[in-house]
Amino acid sequence: CVLNAALASPHAHTRIKMPLRNSGLGRFTPPVLSNKLLPSKTPTSIKLNNQDSDDPSITDTQLIVLPHEALEAPPPPPAASPPRVAAPPASPPRLKSPPASPRRPNDSALDLGFSQTTLGQRLRTIEEVRALLAGTDISCPGMVVMGAQNAGKSSLLESLSGISFPRGEGMCTRCPTVVSLEVDHTIDVPYVVVAKDAAYTNSTRFALATDRILIRAEMLRLMHVLASNGAVTSSPVYVKIVRREGVTLTMCDLPGITAISADDPHVEEATTSLTEEWAANKNMILLCCMQAQDDFHNSKALQIALRYDPHGLRTIGVVTKCDMLSPVGDFGARMRMERAGDVRLEAHGFIAVRNQTQEEAEKHMSAREFARAERALFTQHPQLQGLPRRMWGVSTLVHKLQALQIGQLDQALPQLAAKVNAQIRVAEAELADLPPAARSQEQQRWKLLDIVNACSMQFHDLVTAADTDTDTNLHIAARSHEMIGVFVERVKARVPSFLEKSQFEAVNAQVGETRGVYLPNFLHGSVFRRVVKQTFEAPLKESAELLVEELAKSVKAALSVLLTRAAADYPALLERLIAIAHAVTDEERTCALTLVREKVDAEMKAPFTLNTQYESLLTEFEHLLIDEPQSRPHAEPGSFPATPQSRPHGEPGSSPAKPQSRSHAEPSSFPADFIVEAVEDVRARAEAAMIRRLQVSLYSYQLVLQNRLFDCIPMDVRHRVMYQLHERLAPTLLRETPNLLHLLADEKPGVAERRNEIEALLRKLRAAGSLIANALATSASGATVSATRV
Repeated sequence: CVLNAALASPHAHTRIKMPLRNSGLGRFTPPVLSNKLLPSKTPTSIKLNNQDSDDPSITDTQLIVLPHEALEAPPPPPAASPPRVAAPPASPPRLKSPPASPRRPNDSALDLGFSQTTLGQRLRTIEEVRALLAGTDISCPGMVVMGAQNAGKSSLLESLSGISFPRGEGMCTRCPTVVSLEVDHTIDVPYVVVAKDAAYTNSTRFALATDRILIRAEMLRLMHVLASNGAVTSSPVYVKIVRREGVTLTMCDLPGITAISADDPHVEEATTSLTEEWAANKNMILLCCMQAQDDFHNSKALQIALRYDPHGLRTIGVVTKCDMLSPVGDFGARMRMERAGDVRLEAHGFIAVRNQTQEEAEKHMSAREFARAERALFTQHPQLQGLPRRMWGVSTLVHKLQALQIGQLDQALPQLAAKVNAQIRVAEAELADLPPAARSQEQQRWKLLDIVNACSMQFHDLVTAADTDTDTNLHIAARSHEMIGVFVERVKARVPSFLEKSQFEAVNAQVGETRGVYLPNFLHGSVFRRVVKQTFEAPLKESAELLVEELAKSVKAALSVLLTRAAADYPALLERLIAIAHAVTDEERTCALTLVREKVDAEMKAPFTLNTQYESLLTEFEHLLIDEPQSRPHAEPGSFPATPQSRPHGEPGSSPAKPQSRSHAEPSSFPADFIVEAVEDVRARAEAAMIRRLQVSLYSYQLVLQNRLFDCIPMDVRHRVMYQLHERLAPTLLRETPNLLHLLADEKPGVAERRNEIEALLRKLRAAGSLIANALATSASGATVSATRV
């Protein structure tokens, strides 16, 4: 209604506000104006409420005078033209030139479309965040130019960025080219930086205005470096364009999809896969390029785009090389998607653009000159002149990109914030799992103390069976008990029972060695000591030494595991700590060996016992000798019923010297066959009776000796190799602190590097999170102010 009122106005001209930067690109017809004409000095906002924009507003501080035709949409064909209310002048006046601008001329269509907009700051924030998040799996919004080989992608990107891209016959682009437009108000001369990595290390810098050929040559050189074998690679070339003013944005030119390459037989698969990889990024605006004379159905890039963006919410069909169209054809119908079989992009449709020729690129045609040439093409070509203004022109594409960027940023910023916060939590958890860096001497002391205390406490739990470790080899208490059992069995296997028949002859031989000194009927101590020493000394010592060695070996293994767990990230320190711990273990092992040897030697030097078991067994044997087995034919083996109780002294038949007989129900400690043979030997001759009694004495002392040493030796061994070692371990390790601190600087390979990587990543993530939070806060504040104004 406002537009019709303006057209019906009797005034020759209508005073409205338009962005001066678009005045040279042709007239954009805003369908919706404010509901009244504002005074000349009042800022006016024109809202682009059409398919080119979701919700952007373009404002300026200067007013220009436009004729009525400037407010009209592109006229339909003459037959359908409605009568005008007021006829325009035959020769409409030219647009009045704006005041001379002190700014330098713009170099790209993006400058003409985006400069001085409220979107600029948010886009700069996105690019700062993109630089911080380089190398992570978090993607930022951007634009990607995709299409078939020779579809005019590089030429389109030249129009958008203002630099020259490699192009020509054959496959020019063999890797992605990521172009970042940045703004630095402090520079005097715009420049371009070209590198192989996002951090722009080992980069080359060029002047934007004078080095365009060199820029293109450097891009080609890096492409050949990255794709040395001529095959397509996913490693990008990075190009950063820095100017005093303009827009901050990132675009990517992908290698064109093709099936033919002399260098790469799998080129179609490679280019298709690369295009799919970039199209799958939901934060990318997809500019699908296709030639005007081609059937849109055959565009593989468009097929890929619609596969990952089925509703076309972030896809724009860019139709290139329109100057090659024939005068007659169905191009207009395809652009308008009028027919049922036409390819449809319902959200944003198609935009036709004019490509710079090679000659124009070499002459460095300015953006304004290119805009005039583009207008001439679309207003004079038979197939193009009927297209609505919203369907053609680089400037139209720029405004559409602006609208998409606004909507995309509204969605991308909260998503980026959530992803960055999630990555921060993951990085912090991974950093917590790594050992903290011990950089100062104080930190190194505390770290060493933590390592030693951790090992000491865990070792205490192992020797006291208070641990919860699943590795049973570390259960020192239980394993030591098993070793003691093996020690006992070894001794028993090597020490025979003195009640065996073979031992009668052995003892008799030993007694024979005393002839000429002792009478045959005497039980003398020299034979007893000699037999005990020859029988017990070697088995006891050797078995005890094996027990000490095995337990020390088990303890060393456990200490190695515990120290490895505590100091695995410090190889040099770990090696030294294990050496010290093993040295302490060896010292305690030596002490344990000395103890067991001294204990065995003490047993061998002089038999001694206060154990009543020894005398009890001797008494029992004497009782069994006075029994008469013939009177008890049903006596059980190993048990001899006692004779009738002896009478009181003085009664008839009493024998005071005769020992008390055993009870019939009391079991015997001696085998029945031994007692039978002993009774026969005692009745036969006195010397045989003496040997039998010597056998019983040796057997009785054997039991006492074994019971005593089978307890004492393991107890001493465990005390020295387990408990005493635990008491000495931590103090001994900490005494070496001055010699150990410097070893904390020598960490496990990769640990320090990984920690530094995570710390650097955290710094970048937190910086990115702060930038995003500020941008979101600014957006929320701006939305509140706008709502208040409304």
